Amino acid sequence: MTKDELLKVAKEEFNVALNPKEKLVDLEAKLSSLESNKGAKEVKVKNTKEPVSKDPIASKGEHGKLVAWHPNHRAEFWQFIYDKKHLTDEEVESLGL
Repeated sequence: MTKDELLKVAKEEFNVALNPKEKLVDLEAKLSSLESNKGAKEVKVKNTKEPVSKDPIASKGEHGKLVAWHPNHRAEFWQFIYDKKHLTDEEVESLGL
């Protein structure tokens, strides 16, 4: 590749302006380092945590009945569930979550 081609590739693919006064060998080295770093930067961690509310999403009664949470439910009689990971798929579907 010529210097012009290297500069054009760097600008188009990596949005980087390389110095055209540098030697061809140096420009090739910089372009190869940009290409190797591109693969490492493409991996992004997806934030899968959902914000946890102070209010429960469901309540489980003394006898195992699962219902949507209501503010009148008291802790003496209900077990509160705050997030979906503590529920089975069937329970999530029955609650409409």
